[in-house]
Amino acid sequence: MAYTNNENNKFRLNVGCIVINKNEQVLLAKRIDIPDSWQFPQGGIKKGEKLNDTLGRELKEEIGLSTMDYNILGVTKKWTYYSFPKEIQNKQSYFAGQKQKWFLVELISNDEKISLNNNCSKAEFCAWKWVSYWYPLNIIAKFKYFSYKQAMYELRYYIP
Repeated sequence: MAYTNNENNKFRLNVGCIVINKNEQVLLAKRIDIPDSWQFPQGGIKKGEKLNDTLGRELKEEIGLSTMDYNILGVTKKWTYYSFPKEIQNKQSYFAGQKQKWFLVELISNDEKISLNNNCSKAEFCAWKWVSYWYPLNIIAKFKYFSYKQAMYELRYYIP
């Protein structure tokens, strides 16, 4: 279970990850549970877990990458926030939204290492694709837009 460390425990602590390839394209994954919903890999921080450990665990669980498959290029200095729409809050009722640190990682292995279903008991994604760096801002859920934009603007300076 993810935890919070902020007032009123409203925002779930979370790590987001932008995976970039040698062609400066980013990996987007399609959610299983929400039709036509694409996003970057992300996940909750467990109590006592370091950010890099959360990053490694989430990338392994969600897209099959081990720490040998990528290099960390950068991390956001500040946390980003987004609030869940009411229909999501009503479904999960624990949190009002997410408080995220974002990483930019470069895939150093080949695409064959990406696996959506073999690394956890419940797969979150059913498809993935490489897209241009700024394209995700056109298709992600509106409530995540400013968090993604803030992270992408800051992390773009780490692209080799």
